[in-house]
Amino acid sequence: MSNNIIIKEKIVIKILADLNDVLLTCEDENIKEKLNSSILELEKSLNGESKIEISELIYEKMKAFKEKDPDLHFKLYMIYRKLEDGKLSEEDAIHAYKSYFGTLD
Repeated sequence: MSNNIIIKEKIVIKILADLNDVLLTCEDENIKEKLNSSILELEKSLNGESKIEISELIYEKMKAFKEKDPDLHFKLYMIYRKLEDGKLSEEDAIHAYKSYFGTLD
């Protein structure tokens, strides 16, 4: 039996922003993996999706880091554009994403 808890969307968005801030400043790889996993789960539930495609995942992260870390935003943008233009395979995009966030989950 699944229990649902109702939380306002703006609260979940605030939690995601805070988790992304911690992810940026954290140096411990184990903690980064756990944070990223939690962020992905929250994003999935917020979007009502059971599976997020790599292009969507990169796009969402790109938007999240636009103001916080313009350098990372640009790097994610380049990966996203190359993936969308067919110049980068999904496997290479996943590898690039993992190089920044540690895990895809």
